[in-house]
Amino acid sequence: MSQQDPFHTLLDFPETLPQIRHMAADFGKETLKAFPDIASSHPFPREVWKNAGEKGILGIGLPTIFGGQGGSFHDISAAAAEISFSAACPGLALSILLHHMIGAFIIKDFGTKKQQQTLLPPMARGEICISLAISEPGTGASPKGIRSLAEKTPEGWQISGNKTFITNAALADLFAVMVITGENKGRKEFSTFLIPRQSKGLCVKDMGPLPFLRPAPHGEISLGAVSVSDSALLGKPGYALNDMAKPFRGLEDALMAGAVAGGLAALLQRCCRDIGKDPADFPGTTDIAGLNEARIAALASLASRAAASSPPSAISERINRAIRDLSRRILEDLRTITKDRTLRQDTKTLFMDLEKSGTIAAGAAAVRQHQAGERLFQFS
Repeated sequence: MSQQDPFHTLLDFPETLPQIRHMAADFGKETLKAFPDIASSHPFPREVWKNAGEKGILGIGLPTIFGGQGGSFHDISAAAAEISFSAACPGLALSILLHHMIGAFIIKDFGTKKQQQTLLPPMARGEICISLAISEPGTGASPKGIRSLAEKTPEGWQISGNKTFITNAALADLFAVMVITGENKGRKEFSTFLIPRQSKGLCVKDMGPLPFLRPAPHGEISLGAVSVSDSALLGKPGYALNDMAKPFRGLEDALMAGAVAGGLAALLQRCCRDIGKDPADFPGTTDIAGLNEARIAALASLASRAAASSPPSAISERINRAIRDLSRRILEDLRTITKDRTLRQDTKTLFMDLEKSGTIAAGAAAVRQHQAGERLFQFS
């Protein structure tokens, strides 16, 4: 990892230990060397996940008492930036981010002592992967549309329903599944259960190679009267929506900003490469490149601040909205200076991945932006 690389130096995560950044950067480089088409790969190469576990990448954000590196959310975001940049692959960073978020937030904060002791050490080693299943066909993650249901039985619970767009489903050994467990004053109550992949009645389906953010795999599961014991319950029954699902969305936004920053730095590097040494025949190209160098550095600083703000938080939510807007502007400018140029495939793939990442949960972000504006006018 060259500290003199003008593109790499755009990534500033001052609160992260250098050894963690080096470890993540080396992993990204090794992955790209072994799998030059990693950003277009499907299915996710098992060798890559195994190597991530052996190199300590999958334990960066997990507690040391469970075999992890003991890193913070800031460390996780910085590692995602390094992997996204060095492998030119935000999708690879996404898979690893989701693994850390489930371990460092869902299992660490809501698991019982036994669940933590059983799950976190093998997660740190990359021996097991857990996927979070919330979204459902036709309704997404909207609580009003969720129909999957858990019914109490003398032996525990019986769970039925369908979940879709589950990140890392193909890699998962366990699914943390949020379902309805009751109703209070006309409002659904949700709980989360840990369901092993091999459970009778559970069927996993790969959604195939999505045209963006590969190699992160996405899948669906159907649950046909799956029986689990009370020990499968994760967290406080009836509180999964507010305790887990809503904070998880804000945390994902904050940490994914690191991967976006790394991806944009890699994209700027490749755009300059594809334009060539003499951009003079495209008026303003060097000025636009220089401006967006500064913008990417600013975006990386914002990503660092968002991850260090104990997300989800009011600070990280505001920063996430700014990052979305800044990322969109950077991409528009880079499209402008490469408009009539022949782009290599890795550049095209990065454009597609980063443009698509900006559309994820864009509707919810737009609602929050409008609500923020309304609050400002109310207090003016």
